[in-house]
Amino acid sequence: MLKTAGSKRNIRYTKSGSSKENLVKLERLVTLQGQLYNLWEIHKIDKAIQDAFMKSFSILSPKAYIQVVSEEVKNLSNGNSITQKLILSIKSREECIKELHEINKEDTEIKAKLEKLRMTSLTVVENAMKLKEQLNKAYRNIKVPILYEGKNYLVEMKNDIKFLKQSFEVSDTFLLSLSKPFGGEGRGKMLAITSVVLERIKKAENFLMNECILTGAGKENKAVQKNTFSLQDERVPMNNYIINK
Repeated sequence: MLKTAGSKRNIRYTKSGSSKENLVKLERLVTLQGQLYNLWEIHKIDKAIQDAFMKSFSILSPKAYIQVVSEEVKNLSNGNSITQKLILSIKSREECIKELHEINKEDTEIKAKLEKLRMTSLTVVENAMKLKEQLNKAYRNIKVPILYEGKNYLVEMKNDIKFLKQSFEVSDTFLLSLSKPFGGEGRGKMLAITSVVLERIKKAENFLMNECILTGAGKENKAVQKNTFSLQDERVPMNNYIINK
C-alpha cells in the first residue's frame, strides 16, 4: 500500500457571499467530500495521503476548493488520479525487480527487462514529481515522502537494485552505466538511450537526490550518494552516452 507522510486532517470552509450562496456551496462541498472519501476507500488510498491532500487544498477559497475536489473525484472515478498512477508504476517496477532477481546473464530477454526496469523507475519518479507538484499548488513546500510497505520508496530506489551489481556491475537507479562507453566493451554499450530519455532521467535524478536530502538520507546514507550516477560529472560529458536518436 502506498502512503505519504501527512499531518492531521485539516478541513476548513471559509464563508463568503450571501447566506444562500454559502449554503449551496456548503451542500456541494459536503457531497463532493463524501464522494471523495468513498473513492479513497474503494481504491485503498492511505489516510496519510488524504491528509496531505486536505492540508494542501483546504486553504483555498470555497469555489477553488470545490473545483479541486470535483476534479479529483472525476480523476479517481476514471482511473486518472496521479496517486493511482503512482501506485501502479511502483507495482510495475516491483514486478521488474522480481523478474530480474530470477534471471541469469544468458537470458535472451535480459536487455528488454533491464530497459523495462529503467523506464518503470523513471515513471515512478516522474509520477512522484507530479504528485508533489499537485500538492504544492496551494500549500507551498508541503513534505510528502512516498511510503511503500512502510519505507520511503524514493530513498529505497537508490539501493534496491544493488543485487544487479554482481551480474552486470551496475547499481545506479536508472542503469546509466549500461549506456556509457566505458566499463568494458559489453557493459558500457548494453542499453541504448535516446537524448529525450536522458534529459528526463537528469531531472528525475536531481529530484531523487533532493528528496534524499530532505529526509536526511542523502547525508546519513553513503550508499545513496554512491549509487547516484551524476549526469553533471564533468568527467563524463553528456555526449559520451550511447544515444539512439
